[in-house]
Amino acid sequence: MLFLKDVEIHYGDRILFEEVSFMVSQRDIVGLVGKNGSGKTTLLKIINNEISPDTGTVTCKGSISIGYLAQELELDEQKTVRDSAKEAFGDISKIDIEIGQIQEKLQRESFQTGEQSRLIQRMSDYIHQLELLGVEKIPKTIENVLLGLGFSEEELDLPVFKLSGGWKMRVQLAKLLLGNHDLLLLDEPTNHLDMEAIVWLETYVKDYPGAVILISHDQEFLQNTCNRIIEITGGLVQDYSLRYHDYLNKKKEINELNQAAYLRQQRVINEKERTINRFIAKATKTSMAQSMRKQLDKMERIQWKPEVQDQIKIKFFPPPRSAKVVVDGKSIVKFYGEKCVLSGLDIEICRGDRIAIVGQNGQGKTTLARILVLDLSPTKGTVQVGERVNIGYYAQNEAQKLNADQTCLEYIRNIAPATQAANIRNVLGAFQFSDADVDKKIGVLSGGERARLIFASIILQPLNFLVLDEPTNHLDIPSKTILKEALLSYSGTLLIVSHDRDFLRGLTSETIELRNSTSKTYWGDVDYFLERRAYSNLREVALNKKEESSKKQISHTQSQTRDHNRDRKTKQRIQKLEKEILNLEQAIRQIENKISENDFYTRPDAFDLIEKYNSLKLDLERSEKNWENMIEKLGNQKQ
Repeated sequence: MLFLKDVEIHYGDRILFEEVSFMVSQRDIVGLVGKNGSGKTTLLKIINNEISPDTGTVTCKGSISIGYLAQELELDEQKTVRDSAKEAFGDISKIDIEIGQIQEKLQRESFQTGEQSRLIQRMSDYIHQLELLGVEKIPKTIENVLLGLGFSEEELDLPVFKLSGGWKMRVQLAKLLLGNHDLLLLDEPTNHLDMEAIVWLETYVKDYPGAVILISHDQEFLQNTCNRIIEITGGLVQDYSLRYHDYLNKKKEINELNQAAYLRQQRVINEKERTINRFIAKATKTSMAQSMRKQLDKMERIQWKPEVQDQIKIKFFPPPRSAKVVVDGKSIVKFYGEKCVLSGLDIEICRGDRIAIVGQNGQGKTTLARILVLDLSPTKGTVQVGERVNIGYYAQNEAQKLNADQTCLEYIRNIAPATQAANIRNVLGAFQFSDADVDKKIGVLSGGERARLIFASIILQPLNFLVLDEPTNHLDIPSKTILKEALLSYSGTLLIVSHDRDFLRGLTSETIELRNSTSKTYWGDVDYFLERRAYSNLREVALNKKEESSKKQISHTQSQTRDHNRDRKTKQRIQKLEKEILNLEQAIRQIENKISENDFYTRPDAFDLIEKYNSLKLDLERSEKNWENMIEKLGNQKQ
């Protein structure tokens, strides 16, 4: 279907691509991966004929239709969402116009003999064409795609100009998906989607009848959709006919084999060099040394170098201890004009809580985050921040707020406390800012580089309550890994707004979903939430509970305080049991260490320790069982 041969792109002395060659067949779903700046988007633009390569060719077998989802919007904002999506069916729109014009002529003109019949026949032919194109199914197809991407039925007839940037991008994605192209090029398609829309898009892409090439930093999206991975690194491409996780394993395996072969060859070279140096000093063996040197010079050297250590382990510096209740919000209501975004929410965040806020776009996630950090006032209700709480807030547009004239080093030095001055360069290095990079002006940095700079500054500050709103939007996979590793070891209180499942997995222990102006809490991480939410969706569809859900919304506000207090007590019991389990496990390990000593059974207290060990094991078993029961109880309370 598509052939790239020896494609090269040069920017001055820099070679972005060098002799890039690969082919794409029908039903290939290709994940294009590589670090930010490696040229992934440029390659898509070359395939879409927006950029011409310096050398090489891009050819298509026959005439194929290419659909490209870029980051720039191309919409007529006066049209409705539904009509914008309908533009995907260009031929049908033209036929509709032709039929309309014929109908007008038939109504207002007089005709010579036979002309009226010819017009009627033409209209009949057009109608037959529409039948062949399946026009009667198009309205439902458009609706299914738009609903799948998260639009409500009421929003389908809104003019596009009333939508936010993220929702406009969904309209553009819907047009692309409906276009029935032979080849789809998707550049970060999940950036503006919530979890449910991402899951829907995964299924759509997997079942797509044509070929797809996509760029994404969502590892799970890559794993669930792609049957092939093309990696761009150092201007070259490596093609793996593997799923994403298998590609990672294969890449690791190849790297280990290359390293072993390289090290073996280096040992041989070093040994020959030593022999040559010994022989060259002896007149009788000079010719032998020269012969060995020629052999060594002809040896084909194995090329290998250690991969850049992107996953450097960095940690937040220990935050100061805050009050037990970090934030207490009661009866939070927020209106934007006549639209109610939040309705009577109660939320209490305690020291050490690790919470994820999820939900569809437009459900108030960012609004709630801003209210909780006192960046936005609620229309009604109160928010109280506890004593000794130092808030670190990362907003979605945080990167755009930076002073473009400052250097990276100047920005960090102005923010970091004096006690961390010695650590500044180490932290910058961990976030991939080399010694040369730290003197760059912020104005020349990419979105991903600016985001990394902000996270470097956050790590250096004594913050005990972190609120991060879509922190991974501009980060590549290595940078996300660095940040997640740091957050896993963070001992403060954490609140994250995100749609990135892989990033959230295992990072939080509580998930709050915002939906229809209200909230629902799931006592587990994002996987637990998705499992329960998918089941909930199926029930709602089967029982057609739209009307019932509006009644629930009214009763939810009345019962929320009572439920919250009940849940808090259960949660406190769970936390107490978790500490109890940790203490028991530590005591058991201490005895196990003693038992493993060679002279243990000569000790006078050996049998007492064994008896205590067995007792502790029983206590641990009871505590774990109680913990499981309380978790189940908490889950049942939230049903």
